[in-house]
Amino acid sequence: MADIKNKLEAQYATKREAVIDEVADLEQQLELKGNEICILNASIDGLKSVNTVTASG
Repeated sequence: MADIKNKLEAQYATKREAVIDEVADLEQQLELKGNEICILNASIDGLKSVNTVTASG
């Protein structure tokens, strides 16, 4: 019985580590996407202001 328990604990620990690694990877991807969105929004704002100046002048 102890052998089965040890195997299950090892499987659980392995699965838990994989999930922790995946969550860390997803958090990093989320941060990168957030930064990308900020850059794109700044580009959009810049283009809008150039377009406004061009249209009015």
